[in-house]
Formats: sequence, C-alpha cells, structure tokens
Amino acid sequence: MNILVVTNTWPSLSEVFVKNLVDGLLERNSSVTVLCKKSKGSRTTGYHGHGGSILYFTAKKTIVTMIHLLLVLPVFFFLKPSAFFSLWGNLAIHHDFSTLLAPLAWFQVRNERFDAIHCQFGYLGNIGLILKKAGITTGPVISSFRGSDISSYYKRKPTVYRVLKRKGDLFFPVCAEFRDRLVRLGFPEKSIRIYHSAIELKDFPFRSTNLIHDSELRIVCAGRLVEKKGFSYAIEALRHLVQKDPGYRMVIAGDGPLAEELRKTAVCEGVADHVQFTGWVDQETLRSLLEHAAVFLATNIESKSGDTDGIPNIVKEAMATGVPVVAFDHPGLQELIVHRTSGLLVPSRDVPGIISAIEELRNETLRKKICKNARQTIEKEYSKEAQARYLEQLIQENSEK
Repeated sequence: MNILVVTNTWPSLSEVFVKNLVDGLLERNSSVTVLCKKSKGSRTTGYHGHGGSILYFTAKKTIVTMIHLLLVLPVFFFLKPSAFFSLWGNLAIHHDFSTLLAPLAWFQVRNERFDAIHCQFGYLGNIGLILKKAGITTGPVISSFRGSDISSYYKRKPTVYRVLKRKGDLFFPVCAEFRDRLVRLGFPEKSIRIYHSAIELKDFPFRSTNLIHDSELRIVCAGRLVEKKGFSYAIEALRHLVQKDPGYRMVIAGDGPLAEELRKTAVCEGVADHVQFTGWVDQETLRSLLEHAAVFLATNIESKSGDTDGIPNIVKEAMATGVPVVAFDHPGLQELIVHRTSGLLVPSRDVPGIISAIEELRNETLRKKICKNARQTIEKEYSKEAQARYLEQLIQENSEK
C-alpha cells in the first residue's frame, strides 16, 4: 500500500505515536509519505533508510509560507479547479482557515497517488478532503482524534467539523469515550473505528520491579506540564507518602507552561527535596526512568477548558516495561486498565486513593500479577505491528466499497 500520513510536526517528542505508526507500516512493506506542517529541529527528507519520505508544506518563516501560497494558488486553480472551489466552499461552512494551506500540501505531493490519506488530528481531515478532491487518492480520507482536537480545540472552533463529518470516510478516535463524543457531534457511527495509538515494544523490554526491597521508592510521572495531566495531585499525594516513609521520591518528566507553578507547589507541600523535574526527555532517558521506577502514576483529568487526553502512550510504555500503574479513572485509562488486574484505578482527583493504591503495591503477589497482565495487554492490543495490520485491513475494506 502507498499511504500519505498528514501531521503537524516532525520530528516531535510529544507525538511519538506518529513515528510508531509509520514504522509499523514500513515494516509491513507499505510505502509511506509523511506530509507535515513544521519541524522541531532540523528538517529531513529521508526516513531511517526504510524508503519512507518526509515532506514539509510550510516554510520555517510565516512570511515565506504566505509568499509560497500566493504563488501556488493560481496553479491550483488552473490545474484543479474543482478542488479550488471546494476549498473556498468548505471554508465558508467550517471556518477552519488553516485549510488554506491545503494547496501547499497538494503541491508537495501533486505527482503522487495514494491508497489512503491518514490525517493524524481531526482538524487536519479538512486538508485531507481537499487533497482527495484534487485527485491525490481515490481511497479513504481517515481522520484520527487524539485529545484536544475533540475537546478544547472543538470548544474554541465549534464549526470545524461541519464538512468533515459529512464527507470524511473514516474516523479514528483513540478511545471509546472519544467515539461516543463523535457520535454525539453527528459523525456517522458506521464510519467510526476505535484505533489505538501504538508503541514500539522493542524499545520497552519487560522487567520486574522490586518495590518492597528498594531503599528509594521512585514514583515516575511524565507528560507535558499542563493542567490536564493533574501533576499537582501527584505532588500532594507525595507529601502524605513521605510522611509515612521518607524513602519515597518522585520524578516528573516533561516541560510546559505550568513548570514553575508545579515547582512552587512542591515547595509549598514541603517535598521539594523529594521531587525531580527533568524537563523534556528523549526516549532513551524515558526508558531509563521507567526501568528504575517502582510505580508509574497517571493523574490525568479534564481541564477547566475541556482539554482531555485519550489513552496516553506513556502509560502504555510503563505497562509494557513492567512498571505497575496507578491511575485516575479517566475515561481513556478506564479503557486501558482493568482494576487490580493490569493496574490500579482510583477516582479522579482522589489523593487518599492514590496513597492507598501505591501502598497496596507493596503486596508482591498483586504487583507481579498486575505487571504480567499489563504487558500482555500491550502486546495484544497496542503494539505498532498490530495497529499497522489493522490500519491496512480498514483501508482495504473501505477501498473496495
């Protein structure tokens, strides 16, 4: 298969799921072109020698992008008049003006033909529709919904999916909660498939934790330092744990707008000496953190703005590694974790519940059972191989209609 993957950023530490998707497809001998808006760091056009390619449809400077757009629009009108008028018609309906970049995306792949276009965030599906209208594919336009695109982003731009839900071919929410939201928004239920973000199992080999005998009981949290990650609850729980056992330590890996506020929270809670803020870490450092963790704590919540996560990949990676997970019963995490079987779930924002769950993991029998079952869950349902195979199946089924 020849698949076009449309995404925001490449490479991106916070969007490793895109790389895992592409890797899985390439290893199954599909051809993949990654078409993205921008890069974090240096731009590249090759893909690790696997035959995939990476293309950018915006320039590094906004003014240069605008000049390119002005030059490409007349060409787009002359060569693809139907797509040109669809672009403006769609804009009038959904008011998603980022779709104006679609002619630049088309220009990058104008000589290619793909079996499917997979847009990695819901709003990118509007660009995918224009690419299909321009003849880039006769197969399905697939739009994945991963978090903010079905929560806070949609609240800010409530008209963004007016066209997509009528003209898109497949919609991939990453969890059941997001599926239900799409149905409530009027997306056709027959076109919705839950499609989980995949992880690279080889990067997270299984090991056994030794919580009881470790002199330092290390709790690891990871993610962007924003409200929806709920790290303030983790720090509050640490204060109570340290009072019971000064051997507890916490590592919070990630960066974001709440970094300074969370450091101040650690000081106010009296646990600044027990918390390490690492800033952004690469995959190798993350693996090392998990290898030395006694517990992984996921305190995901819905923010005041409505922003929420689906099923965070970092939780899957912890489960794959063999780190027992304690998590708030956030909808996506309820789907991932079976309580007392593959992890421990506590009510959202329940700090005493966190404390009890972490202390419960001192039971060696329970801990070993949870870790074993968690690894099996990830291998069966969340590996990049399984998800690549499922994607190809769905493309084939929808191309035959």
